[in-house]
Amino acid sequence: MSIDVKKIYLAGDLVYYIGPPLVNPLKWDKIVSNDNGIISFNHIGLVVQSNTFLRFADVYFQINEILIKRISFSHLKSAE
Repeated sequence: MSIDVKKIYLAGDLVYYIGPPLVNPLKWDKIVSNDNGIISFNHIGLVVQSNTFLRFADVYFQINEILIKRISFSHLKSAE
């Protein structure tokens, strides 16, 4: 018998975004060349709002001063 433990992120948690590249046409000047998106895999974000039932969070990244809404928990990893 195996137990599938899924990580829950709450407001205030520090996380890395490990999902596919995020592209926003209004922010082309903020594209990170190594990941071809506006957030690099090594940028740490802060969870500002979380929905544990639907398993998504709003995450703020200080590097580009951007708030990304509704990121799935499966695309986040705890910063330790």
